Parts: sequence; C-alpha cells; structure tokens
Amino acid sequence: MMHHNEGWSQVVGAALVACGLAMMLGLGGCTVYVEPAPTAEYQSPPPAPPPPPVVVAPAPEPAPYEPPPPDVVTVYHGDLDPYGHWVDVAPYGACWIPNYAPVGWAPYTVGRWVYSDVGWTWVSADEEANWGPVVYHYGSWYDAPGVGWCWVPGVTWAPAWVAWREGGGYMCWAPLPPQVVFGGVFGVEVVNRYVPADRYVMVDERYADDPNVHDHIVRNNVTIINRTTNITNITIVNGRAVNRGVAVENVERVTGRQVQRVEVTKAQTPEDARRLAAEGRPVVYAPAVVEQAEQKKAEAQQQREATAADEKAKADQERAQRDQAAADEKAKADQEKAQREQAAADAKAKADQANREQAAADLKAKQEQEQADRQQAAQEKADQAKAAREQAEADAKAKQEQQRGDQPEVKPKPQQPKAPPAKNPNPPKPPEQGQQQ
Repeated sequence: MMHHNEGWSQVVGAALVACGLAMMLGLGGCTVYVEPAPTAEYQSPPPAPPPPPVVVAPAPEPAPYEPPPPDVVTVYHGDLDPYGHWVDVAPYGACWIPNYAPVGWAPYTVGRWVYSDVGWTWVSADEEANWGPVVYHYGSWYDAPGVGWCWVPGVTWAPAWVAWREGGGYMCWAPLPPQVVFGGVFGVEVVNRYVPADRYVMVDERYADDPNVHDHIVRNNVTIINRTTNITNITIVNGRAVNRGVAVENVERVTGRQVQRVEVTKAQTPEDARRLAAEGRPVVYAPAVVEQAEQKKAEAQQQREATAADEKAKADQERAQRDQAAADEKAKADQEKAQREQAAADAKAKADQANREQAAADLKAKQEQEQADRQQAAQEKADQAKAAREQAEADAKAKQEQQRGDQPEVKPKPQQPKAPPAKNPNPPKPPEQGQQQ
C-alpha cells in the first residue's frame, strides 16, 4: 500500500517533469503551483482491553448429615453410656454429652498431641481416656444452642477432627463442626465459614508436644488469633482422614529438638482402647461393625466422587465444545472483518491513486492552459505592434503624398554649354636622366 507522502511526491515529480518538457519545446516559462503536503496527525493506539476478571468459584456446600447404621449406634451406646447421656439435637438426632463437663470445658483440651504418620493425633488424658478413643476420632462435636457441647456420631476415623491455625509462634485448634466433618468439604473457605474465631484454643509452639499441653492452653485471645492463618489440611486416604496441621519442622525449629514420631496402635475392644489411651499412646479403636460401616461409606464416597468426576468431565467436554464453537465463530467473524477491512483499504488505496492521478492531470491541464494563455497574449501583443507599425507607415506615406500634391510644379532651367579648358603656357619639364622622380 502506498503511503500518503509517497503519493504526494509522485504528483510533484510529475508536475516538474511536465514543466521541464515545456521549456525544452520552447514554450516559455513554466510556473508550478505546489500545495503543501498534508501533515499526518499522530493518533495514539487504543488502550489495551482490561484483563478479564478472575472468577473464583465458591466452595461447594457440604453434603447433609447421614447418621451411622443402627448396629454402629448400638456399639457406641455400649462404649459411651457409662460416661455420659444421649440427647436429641436437631438436625442430627441422638447426640452424646459427657457427664464430666465442667463450666468452660471444650473438646480437645484434656490430653496431649503426639505426631504420627497421619499427622498430629490427640491422646485423651485423665477421665477422658475412657471415652476419648471414640468421640475424638469419630464423628464431630457440635456446640448446640441451649445444650452445649455434644458429640454427633460418625464412622470415619481421624487423628483429630479439628481445624488448625498457625502464626506468631502459636498453634491453634478448634473442633470441626458436623457441616465440615460429614460434608466432606475441608477447604479453608468452608472451615472459616463454620468455625468462629472464639472456638479456637492455642498454645505456644514450644509446648506443641508437651505431655501437659493442656496446662499451657490460652483461650479467647483475639490478638493471637489475628496473627495466625488457617492451615487446615485434611485428606481422606483409604477411607480414613489424614490431618497434618502444623508442620512438625516448625515445632522442631522452635523447640530446638526433634519431635518424636509415634505409631498409632489399633484396638478392636473398648478395654484395649482405654488401656492404650491411659498409657498416653495414640489408638485407633476400630470395632468390626464400625470398620464395615466406614468401608461402605468410603465406597459410597468413592462412587459419588467417580460420578461427580464423570459429570465434571462431561461438563468440561461440553464447555470445551462450546468454547471451541465460540472460538470458531469468533475466528470466522474476525476473518470476515479482516476481509472487509482489506477490501475497504484496497478501495481507499484505489480511490487515493485515482485522486492523485486526477490531481496530476488537473495540474498539467492548468499549466498547459496558462502556457496557452501566455502565448496568445504574446501573439496578440505582437499583432498589435505590427498593426501599429503598418498604420504608422501608411500614415507617413499618405502624408508624404499629400505634401507632394500641395507644392507647385517647378520647370528646370536650360543648361549652358561648358567652355574647353585653357592650355598651360609653361608646361612642366620632363625630369633629367639619373634624377629621382
């Protein structure tokens, strides 16, 4: 495509060539009228479009609570009835409350933390060692209005069903409510939604694995909570929860010593579970009916996850197809737009070329007309001068003739004959011989 300044240069060049040709043919002077080339105005490029907004999908709502099978509830009754009583709490049904619950008591405050291959594991102490292997590793604790803390039965084992926070040299934990434990959604957003800040208790990380950690617990300290960050990280592995919580390396760095790794022992009778807990050892209390219910729940969860994955894959495929169709449509529209713009650019270039050619032709015609006008004026001037000369000559001749007609005729006098010349009486002598002439 020809630039505007290049086209203007061609017009001026054509005019100068025409002028030079006129001078070579002897047509006289040539005046070239050249208008100044238009100045291209700078136009800043349009601003870049803003980036698309980042859309963060909200966390999914937890699944509704499903009570354990009746045979599991029967087992829990046998294990817990000596140490508490059951109340009906909506919407969860029968929930257990310990007889040992002094004012200000909260779950996960009488005992200690040990570190195992499944994360920080709670080991109950004192009176709670009798029932802790059940209620601190299965189900969920719920602070029911008008009732207080009560345990909601479940069948999935975890080292501790708690949320974790860390920061400012402190580790904090709080019981996870049923919406999180039974909902199967353990993300930070869900935990922050259902676990208020006043539910957390906290200790200096120097006492993280202290056998008497409950003696160092701090409650309701907003300043400490505001320095911490939610680090809850729960995963389900082989039907059981893994709750890492605070990084053990952080505790080792603060204490200056290695944290002991403890193996979790499996117990199938309540007596073994109580004995191991009383010895301060982490225990997995796993009656056969509970394991079977846990396995069935895990299989059902896997099936739900597989179905959800299939539905997601289908939705992703449909979305990809829609996106591809939209991309194809956009590409087609962009191509058509580009073709229209190219056609418009070609038409403009053609019109610009025609305008330049017309301008050159008009300029040449103007110059030729001016040259013809000058030649005609010169010819008229010459004709006028010639006519004036001829008129002057005619006037002079007429005047002479008139003057000759006004004078009388003069006759010439007769001429007298001339006398012959007189002879010289003393003719010159001829020179003598030998003398110079």
